[in-house]
Amino acid sequence: MEKPPEMTDLQAVAPQAIIGKMTSRDVRKLVPISDVTLWRWVRDGIFPQPEKINGRKYWRQDAVAEWMNRSQANAA
Repeated sequence: MEKPPEMTDLQAVAPQAIIGKMTSRDVRKLVPISDVTLWRWVRDGIFPQPEKINGRKYWRQDAVAEWMNRSQANAA
């Protein structure tokens, strides 16, 4: 089974040391929104919740990819 195009884009944008995780900066490279909007969407349940690792917050790449796929499907 082929990976969806969004997953390839995710891997290109977020090649950080913690495999499968994305920082808010990585997320905002994919979703052109401000940091304030990102956190508002998280608070309001529009965007997935991040995980806390060593005091920093990270999003799972698969959760972001799933959100992007749902958002694209809803826009169509």
